[in-house]
Amino acid sequence: MRKTCGQKTATPYKKIIPTHRNLIDRPTTTMSEAPKKPNPAFEHVFLGLPKFKAKLPSKPWLVFIGLVATWTGLIVHDRREKKRAQTYWCDRVSHLARQPLPPSQLPRKVTVYLSSPPGDGITSAREYFKEYVKPVLVAAAVDYEVVEGRKVGEIRWKVAERTRRVRRGEDDTEGTEKEAAIKNQERSAGVVREEGPGGVVVVGRHAWKEYVRGLHEGWLGPADIPDDKDDAAKKEAEMPALAPAPQPVVSPIDDVLPAKEGEDVPPASAQDSSSETKEEEKKRKPLFPLPAIDQSEYPSATVPPSMPATFQPSKLIPFPHLLGFLNTPYRVQRYLTQRRLMDHVSREVAAVALGAHEPYPGREDITDSYKLEETDWPKKWVGRLANDSTEDSKDEPVREKTIVEELQVDGRIVDRMKRFVLPEDHGSAAETPELD
Repeated sequence: MRKTCGQKTATPYKKIIPTHRNLIDRPTTTMSEAPKKPNPAFEHVFLGLPKFKAKLPSKPWLVFIGLVATWTGLIVHDRREKKRAQTYWCDRVSHLARQPLPPSQLPRKVTVYLSSPPGDGITSAREYFKEYVKPVLVAAAVDYEVVEGRKVGEIRWKVAERTRRVRRGEDDTEGTEKEAAIKNQERSAGVVREEGPGGVVVVGRHAWKEYVRGLHEGWLGPADIPDDKDDAAKKEAEMPALAPAPQPVVSPIDDVLPAKEGEDVPPASAQDSSSETKEEEKKRKPLFPLPAIDQSEYPSATVPPSMPATFQPSKLIPFPHLLGFLNTPYRVQRYLTQRRLMDHVSREVAAVALGAHEPYPGREDITDSYKLEETDWPKKWVGRLANDSTEDSKDEPVREKTIVEELQVDGRIVDRMKRFVLPEDHGSAAETPELD
């Protein structure tokens, strides 16, 4: 066909021939090849569970999860570091437990003094000793004897009584029949203790003040204190035996018949009041004998010739015990940082187990040691005890003021006192684990 100027030629129709590639790329879906549904047995609806869609929790749930995760993380971290610190110090003294002993020899023994903390019972002191002090002593195979004081003044009286027994040439024990039988059995069998310092461990400043007072009372006071029961028995023995006066079988008729109208009846309240005052005097007596010597009498007291040149080494273990609802923030802070207390207490007990000791540098190391603990004591309890108004009822006996009074010491006693210290090789900063 001839082309003319200015006219467009029509392009012939190009037929697309289907190829193999076009057939593959073309989606061929039929009714028979529809996607299969999943097994309804494995769907959430048939299992009784709603359909779960991944989405961000609501704001209350985010706050709850964040608080629980933070609190749990703090506790887990503190307990892990706490156990790590205790394990470290137990390993430092474990070589003492591997040292062999002959069959007729017992390991070294220390005396542990526990007392009820101010405003609380003896249970808290027992739990504290079992958790912080006992594991290190057991790891070092050090034998221990626990002396408990449930009331104020009991530790003071027991320490003073033990000291007086030593001055009289008796055994340094509680003086019970059971302990005497054990001592006699050990002597007959030829059993002796391991060579080395015995040692005294005092848990808490409140018990420390009673221990120091009892030590001064035992050495500077009288060697023997008569007991009230012994005095009463002696008086009864010295009195001549008198035959009891015969009592009338029949009471007088005046006691039976009512009084006449004009006669005055003697009031019975006078007799009742006198009997009540006698009973109150008996009930208001102190649980333990009062100190035989006052702190102001220490300089004028004479030193007995039986006083040794040095006393057993001692160690004061801190016992922070805070009570009260208003102190909840401080209690929570201490609860989350128990690892620091564990490291410090285990270090002090390890010094006792290793046995190295030295004299106290000065009086302040005895009188002011861990004085910060007194700020944790209940203020009302301390005030009532200082004002002599601790008796909640008339049936309660009088309590001592030993732990609320200022502690005073005598130079002759201080010069003989020793304290446990940690050797330099066990106290270097390079070997001490760092706690987060």
